[in-house]
Amino acid sequence: MAESHLAFLLICFYISLLFSVSHCKTAKRDVKALNEIKASLGWRVVYAWVGDDPCGDGDLPPWSGVTCSEVGDYRVVTELEVYAVSILGPFPTAVTNLGDLTRLDLHNNKLTGPIPPQIGRLKNLRILNLRWNKLNDVIPPEIGELKRLTHLYLSFNNFKGEIPKELASLPELRYLYLHENRFIGRIPPELGMLQNLRHLDVGNNHLVGTLRELIRLEGSFPALRYLYLNNNFLTGGIPAQLANLTNLEILYLSHNKMSGTIPLGLAHIPRLTLLYLDHNQFTGRIPDAFYKHPLLKEMYIEGNGFRPGVNPIGAHKRTVGFMNGAIQTFKLSSNSNIVKSIKLLRFYASSATTISSDYSTSLTDINSSSNTSQARQLFDELPQRTTSLYNAMIKCYIRNEQSGQALHLFVEMLNSGKHQPDNYTFPFVLKACSDSSMLETGIAIHSRALVSGFDSDTYVQNSLLALYMNCGLKEDARRVFDQMQKRTVVSWNTMISGYFRNGCAEEALVIFDQMMGMNVGYDRATMVSVLPICAYLKDLQRGRQVHELVEKKRFGTQIAVSNSLVDMYAKCGCIDEARSVFDEMIVRDVISWTAMIGGYVMNNESRKALDLCHLMQLEGVRPNSVTVAALLLACVSLCSLKYGKCIHGWVIRCRLESDVLVETALIDLYAKCNSVDLSFRVFEETSRKRTVPWNAIISGYVHNGLYREAIEFFKKMLKESVDPNAATLISLLPAYAELADLEQAKNLHCYLIRSGFHPRVETATGLIDIYSKCGSLEFAHELFYGIPAKERDIFSWSVIIAGYGLNGHGRTAISLFDQMVKSGVNPNEVTFTSVLQACSHRGLVDEGLRLFKSMVEDYRRKPRADHYTCIIDLLGRAGRLKEAYFLINSMPFEPNRAAWGALLGACVIHEDVELGEVAANQLFELEPENTGNYVLLSKIYAAVGRWEDAENVRNIMTDMGLRKEPGWSSIEVRDTVHKSNIITCSG
Repeated sequence: MAESHLAFLLICFYISLLFSVSHCKTAKRDVKALNEIKASLGWRVVYAWVGDDPCGDGDLPPWSGVTCSEVGDYRVVTELEVYAVSILGPFPTAVTNLGDLTRLDLHNNKLTGPIPPQIGRLKNLRILNLRWNKLNDVIPPEIGELKRLTHLYLSFNNFKGEIPKELASLPELRYLYLHENRFIGRIPPELGMLQNLRHLDVGNNHLVGTLRELIRLEGSFPALRYLYLNNNFLTGGIPAQLANLTNLEILYLSHNKMSGTIPLGLAHIPRLTLLYLDHNQFTGRIPDAFYKHPLLKEMYIEGNGFRPGVNPIGAHKRTVGFMNGAIQTFKLSSNSNIVKSIKLLRFYASSATTISSDYSTSLTDINSSSNTSQARQLFDELPQRTTSLYNAMIKCYIRNEQSGQALHLFVEMLNSGKHQPDNYTFPFVLKACSDSSMLETGIAIHSRALVSGFDSDTYVQNSLLALYMNCGLKEDARRVFDQMQKRTVVSWNTMISGYFRNGCAEEALVIFDQMMGMNVGYDRATMVSVLPICAYLKDLQRGRQVHELVEKKRFGTQIAVSNSLVDMYAKCGCIDEARSVFDEMIVRDVISWTAMIGGYVMNNESRKALDLCHLMQLEGVRPNSVTVAALLLACVSLCSLKYGKCIHGWVIRCRLESDVLVETALIDLYAKCNSVDLSFRVFEETSRKRTVPWNAIISGYVHNGLYREAIEFFKKMLKESVDPNAATLISLLPAYAELADLEQAKNLHCYLIRSGFHPRVETATGLIDIYSKCGSLEFAHELFYGIPAKERDIFSWSVIIAGYGLNGHGRTAISLFDQMVKSGVNPNEVTFTSVLQACSHRGLVDEGLRLFKSMVEDYRRKPRADHYTCIIDLLGRAGRLKEAYFLINSMPFEPNRAAWGALLGACVIHEDVELGEVAANQLFELEPENTGNYVLLSKIYAAVGRWEDAENVRNIMTDMGLRKEPGWSSIEVRDTVHKSNIITCSG
């Protein structure tokens, strides 16, 4: 009994182990298959598939396009989507090893070759989408083994041969798309036995046969709704049996060689909405039953031999439109097709002697469409025109961003002498001038309105406000505003937004306060205009007052208002309140998500921005270029290359990689994460004709210390005739500063003058920095005082102070600091760092301590690590080592290597062994592979005669495999830099 019990336990254990191994194999199998796919699909997919965990169980999100499901204790891949990323090469056979796959989507790529016969392994596959590739050869018969397949998309490839009969053995197939291939032969009639098939599209192939052969089997296509057979070589007529397809909604037979008459039964298919019979050889006449069909909307019959019928439409040459059982004549309903109606109206216009009021109304409705050319053609055919019709046509042009055409029509109206503009005409043409920034034309129209007596009309005045504000003439706009007898909410809103757009945010708020004080009222547009101003000025108090107004009128349900509130709170530093507004939004668009993500990045909460990105993906919101740029900036702030690659993959999936903002952000991401090769790779895929990507790659090389490479890129940019802008030069100037090459600095200075970039404050500041680091303070001094006193900002002052300090002129640096303060420019953290370093280099202890105290007490600045390092270095050089050590211990944060390094350097100068050992031990922990720290401690020991300890430190370096790099010097000869080892030279 005991033995049988033991045997039972062993069997149970073996079975459990077997299942455990099975699951383990399944998980490992999927990981192996995905890695094989990753290797075969090229470098683009690498950005989306980061790490060793495709299902996202670790810290990283799941691989882009990979969906997994739980099976016991493991995960298996059930969906794989890698589309629209231009992957090259043959169909990745490794996909067929994903045995649990239910969805495979590789559409819109550049896959070549056949579908492998191993496709039959995917027994659980329901959706197979391979559209828009370059796959060829015949469809393998093994595709008939996918018994659970419901969707098969193989359109827009190069498949050839006959359509396989094995497709008829897929009992659950609903959608079959074989459009735009090279199939030949007949369509298998066995497909008609698929009880669930709803869509069949075999258009644009080389198929032959007749429609009668396709539906010859009894009960064919019981669920079929869409049948596309266009652009083939089908012959014969339309069989009467086609009326048995009672679920048919769209029948597309265009561009074949079919003939005969149209059977009456076709008009009795109850759900038929679209019928395409054009470009065949049909004859006879259209049965009258078609005109009374309750659902038929469009019927294309041109290119046949139909006879005229009794219906007044006559010989049908083009589209015939139907609505509620009758052909549309004069009136357009919201459900009718604009293009069809225009053609019908043209027919009646050519045959009628008078134009009814319904006809004019029709034109007004047509002008709200986007088809301005046909609307204008109809307008030109009118025998009688009115001012209202001119207004409608002008409005149509403006809505479709054709301001020039609108103004030409306005001139034509005036030249006719028959029609005069009214209070509706002037607002339209003024808007055309405003949209095109045609100020002189706008002023002329203003004069015309004045002569016509419409200058006091509220609509005209509001249009004048918009015109002058858009053209930057805020004084003229204010003059019109002050003369208005009746100001509407639109008038006030136009002034508020106009002042803000013209850089007068404070004046805009004054207008808003006047508006509130006069109880004019406000609307949603007012809130959307004022909230960005509060955000720009970081006026949180005013922003909250506006929020109260929003709640009072319940504008919070308007998505534009909520988006503005999120942006305002985020830019004012109240990120929790921004998130509260965001969470309360019932509907969010991409702008909502972008504002919240950008807010997190702006408030140094980049991790939360990436978390929000995951939620955005789950809700299916497609990002825009601004969203992506904000997310990539979050990755930069976290120095997270892996997350950046994930977002790069998402970008490719969303087809945003060619957007210049996204390209620039990607180049910046890889450069800031020290992956210059990837940064250059992205740059190589840009158009290279736009300036911004060049700026990003130059800045990236400078960031990584590749100064000469950055300069070479700039020269290459000029050779490729890409015009640099101010941002290019601002990115490039630090490279020249770090190289400290006076000759190149002068060349650059000449280029800036010759190309018109100098004098500018930004370029002058960069040149001051370059000349200072080259030791040429005369040029730096001259440039600084060449900047007008009122234009000297904190950056130019900081650079000149740092320059004098760097060159050992500490007292001059302090004097410049005092001049800056007297001029009304408040120092920032960088300025204090520059002046404290100047004091440190010259040993000006008292002055340095005074400035440090002033920074904390007078300017309420919290000292940063570099400020503490300057004071530690200052005290250390003066021999006040204990005070320096005390300052390190009193720092409100952990001292960094610079602070301990400053103390160690001072201990070397003053031969303080005790504090030197303390500083060195801290540095050994912070940067154990820095040989300089070991050398400095060894020097201290040697200075006091402790040779054995000095030797021990050297032995520690040897045991750790550390070796001090020898110094070197460089010299440039004919644009080539030659480096020489100092030891070699001296030997």
